Amino acid sequence: MSIATGLAGRTRSSTANAPDPSGAERLTWTMRVVIPALVICVYYLDVLRIAGLPPRLVITALLITILITGVGPHGPMVTVPGVGYLIALVLVACGYALSSLVSGSPVASANSQRFLVTFPIAIAAGWVLACSRAGLAYLARTIAAVGTLTAVPAIVEFVSGRSLLGRDAEFETYVRGDAARAVVGAEHPLILGVLFCVAVPFAYRGIRRWWLRWACVVLLVAGVYVTGSRGPLGVSIGVLLVLAVPGFARFIARHFGTLIFVVMVGLGVLWYFASRVWQPVTTSTDTLANSMEYRAAIYSLLPRILLSQPFGYGLGDLPQNTWLIRSPNQIQDLTMTVDSQWVLSAMRLGWIGVLAVFLLAAIAVLALRRRLDYGVALFVFTGCGTFVALDAWDGAGSLWMLLTGVCVRLLSYAPHTLEARFTGEPDENARAAHPPPALTIGSGGPDRPTRRRPRAQEN
Repeated sequence: MSIATGLAGRTRSSTANAPDPSGAERLTWTMRVVIPALVICVYYLDVLRIAGLPPRLVITALLITILITGVGPHGPMVTVPGVGYLIALVLVACGYALSSLVSGSPVASANSQRFLVTFPIAIAAGWVLACSRAGLAYLARTIAAVGTLTAVPAIVEFVSGRSLLGRDAEFETYVRGDAARAVVGAEHPLILGVLFCVAVPFAYRGIRRWWLRWACVVLLVAGVYVTGSRGPLGVSIGVLLVLAVPGFARFIARHFGTLIFVVMVGLGVLWYFASRVWQPVTTSTDTLANSMEYRAAIYSLLPRILLSQPFGYGLGDLPQNTWLIRSPNQIQDLTMTVDSQWVLSAMRLGWIGVLAVFLLAAIAVLALRRRLDYGVALFVFTGCGTFVALDAWDGAGSLWMLLTGVCVRLLSYAPHTLEARFTGEPDENARAAHPPPALTIGSGGPDRPTRRRPRAQEN
């Protein structure tokens, strides 16, 4: 009798110490502060520059804080003290050493710091956040909230025709025609439009109440419009239609091979026009028409760059006066304004860079089956690389790499398990699959269901 009583007492004590089986997760106060601070810095990066703070250093410090907090005694990865500090130290030391070698100077260049220090840490921080359902939900809500709240001053700037943050001289240079382009605190109106566009899937899929969801989505789309960015506006409307049509988003998530095929066909069409139709020449003097012609002109140089430099020019400074575009008034150097992630990746790493961008698109498509909002957001981010060089911007590039780390971690989860729980929709595949342990940031371990012996066995 005493042995049975002891076993029963041990079972009760282990059950009491087990995490909450309901799946409730908590974030530490550090994460609740650092994640919004990071997203706010991405949206208001130029405010840091105006305040005299180095933006890249601030973003890197916040990413290191996420990494240290997530990998350590209170994080979801391990429970060995000091591992988070060790990983962060190794990433920073190795990245800075490599960037110094690439730059050929003890002081690393901006590109080397961005590629070898900030971006790897961003990918690692995204991986850590994706180890927790609480981390995933909190990051999604933060991006949606910051984007929606930033859309309000952007609309005010567009209506009033003046900067709200004292950037009047810079604001006047962004005027296109007679219409102002809202920029608020972002690096560029086009970058702000891309950030609003990326926030659309998080707002649509994360807000439960339909009136609040549509209010936030309308604000975000209006924010994209007032930035004067036609590319993000078309992408945001397309994303909204994909998410709003019943069953279409789930169809894409299930038939991800079809979407990859569509992407490959699109790249084939792009290669045909770049090599056979477009030329590195612009003929229009109108601002809007010249912008469209300029992007066609830079894509006409893509096949020539890949054939002449199959491995690119490296991560250092690009050669000037090598790839030129003729315009009615002047000859433009491609290295000064590379408005395409595909072209810029080809110039830096050649075919490897182009394959890397395509790989990110494939990762986003595969992540659709795990979390639709993150998969769509990464796919939209990568798709916007067709008209903006994402990795040339500290804020947008860091958030892009953070979402990449999240989606890479999501690939290890069973398909449809996270999405079914996230949306609350029944899924026959979610019942058969075994979802991964829901790791929490702040509780020190996975949320495992309580295993209690039947009462007959206890007695």
